[in-house]
Amino acid sequence: MGIHNIGKKSLGYKLLYFWVRIWHNVVFYRKIIVHNSENIPRDARVIFTPNHQNALMDATALLFTVPRRLVFMARADIFAKPAVAAILYFLKILPIYRDRDGKEAVKKNEMIFERTVDILTAGNGLVILPEGSHEGVHKLRPLKKGFARIAFQTEEINNFSLDLKILPVGIDYSNYQDLRTTLLVNFGPVISVSDYYAQYRESPAIAMKLLKDELAEKMKELIVNIESGEFYGLYDEFRDVYSDRMCANLGFPKVGQPYKLKADQEFVHRFSQYEKQNPDAMPGLQKLLSAFASKRDKFGMTNRMLANGADPVSSLLLKSFLLLFTFPLFVYGWLNNFLPYGITVWAGKKIKDPQFRSSFKFVVSMLAFPIFYLFQTVAVFFVLDRLWLVWAYLFSLPLSAALAWRWASGFTHLRKQWGFFRLHKSKPSEFMEMLTEYKLLLEKADQIVSLH
Repeated sequence: MGIHNIGKKSLGYKLLYFWVRIWHNVVFYRKIIVHNSENIPRDARVIFTPNHQNALMDATALLFTVPRRLVFMARADIFAKPAVAAILYFLKILPIYRDRDGKEAVKKNEMIFERTVDILTAGNGLVILPEGSHEGVHKLRPLKKGFARIAFQTEEINNFSLDLKILPVGIDYSNYQDLRTTLLVNFGPVISVSDYYAQYRESPAIAMKLLKDELAEKMKELIVNIESGEFYGLYDEFRDVYSDRMCANLGFPKVGQPYKLKADQEFVHRFSQYEKQNPDAMPGLQKLLSAFASKRDKFGMTNRMLANGADPVSSLLLKSFLLLFTFPLFVYGWLNNFLPYGITVWAGKKIKDPQFRSSFKFVVSMLAFPIFYLFQTVAVFFVLDRLWLVWAYLFSLPLSAALAWRWASGFTHLRKQWGFFRLHKSKPSEFMEMLTEYKLLLEKADQIVSLH
């Protein structure tokens, strides 16, 4: 597959898509929540514009949640080698040339724009990451003008007859790096490029800036957007400490997504108003939060545990019995899965950029588990003389992996809960200081949110 038929179907791509989608939606993430999917136009020509926090995973978040074929755009310099370019075209990624690539290279964009017209006309979606680069922060960074230039120039080539729509998308991760976490994909209302046609004819630069500014405002409504520079860490930690209570204050039925996103957005908004009115109070609040977080991490606690309180001993004993009873299942799952899992974790640690680690884990795990399962099944085939046992063993491998993961997660949580219970009973001074600081933080947060 090359640049001229990038929007067309191919058997190879369909098979790859089928496998990777299963791994992404069922295995790698524990839960994927698609919010406001009704905002995705069914028949319009659409350019999707998500925020960019987590490298490759931002692209896959759209690829496996949007009900239409997608083509992505990336900087042209990664297409320099023909072999790499062929792979990128197969994966439905188009190059976009920038001024830094040289005037002659930028002229190639005309051909790219022709391809985008074909792609959009055929009902495919076009995905452009307007922030340009990734960073693991809960804020919208300044948008690049590339998406607006592509939209306007594609329309201009077609005499402004395409009626392109820009669809803002917000992506939120419960954890950037770990496996089996929660992914939220939040679609906003579309922006019609046609609203800016008249302005574009008068001044392309002004029209692109206006479109870029509108998109930025729409994207901010879809994510947790912490604009404070000096106190970013305070905002990010404080909203997580108060998240459960904020959900309750807003009357949400639970603390999961998308309610957590809305609660965090509202808390950040009210906290920003507080910062404007009380700038001198911020350093002291940061000092209190840092002292609390240090003790919390030392004792192995989590904000959710503190919000829910210690479990009664009867519950802890019952959970301990269940884990002990199911321990053989864990052993079986661990023995059959520790090599591919260990390789995945090891490979992730080798990546220096933290935001690339989950992408690398995703690719490595998607390859490692099937390969090891194949080799292990072949080995069992030569040991057992009954074919049905071999098939049973093969089917048990992914099931045992899921059970072992659940068991290990449950064990980790139970160990922390027993520790929490013992600390409540023994009441060491540093632990009691932590609880006092936690109470003070909640009281301060109650005060902050009640002011607005």
